[in-house]
Amino acid sequence: MKPTRWRWWTGIGFLAGWFWIACSPANLILPGEGIIGVSIGDTAEMVVATLGDPDGRTTRVVAGHDSPILEYFLYKPLGLDIFFQEDRVKTIFLYNEGSEDHNIFPGRTPNGIHLGSTRTDVLELLGEPEEKGAGAFQDRLYMYRRGIDFTFLPDDTIHHIVLRSPNN
Repeated sequence: MKPTRWRWWTGIGFLAGWFWIACSPANLILPGEGIIGVSIGDTAEMVVATLGDPDGRTTRVVAGHDSPILEYFLYKPLGLDIFFQEDRVKTIFLYNEGSEDHNIFPGRTPNGIHLGSTRTDVLELLGEPEEKGAGAFQDRLYMYRRGIDFTFLPDDTIHHIVLRSPNN
């Protein structure tokens, strides 16, 4: 095989691999449910069994409780953080490249929204949000009752996506 053909096939192989990773069912973002084998309501033990030990942890003890009930597991190389309340997944945060020192989370929603999407993309695919942020954040935070929220940067790209229980 000629060197130029080899480079061409190598490039195709790289793109196919990236596409498989980005579109894999394991990276599907499911509003109100979860991501990569981690669901809202899972225990910390279940999360560690799926994702391994977190890169970092943040724990808070609430007055009147003997043990921590608010905890974040940080998975910066995977592009996500997981918030626990009383040892159950309460919220999953999915980050864009460099946001809060995270790598980009490569997943997408069933209708194609991903961390490279813009505010216009979100509005076209999901419609107007049921709630928006307050004050200076009115155009920066969109909240949908189906269990997915978006925080936008000033250039209208997504800073991060939040998955939580839906509120009807």
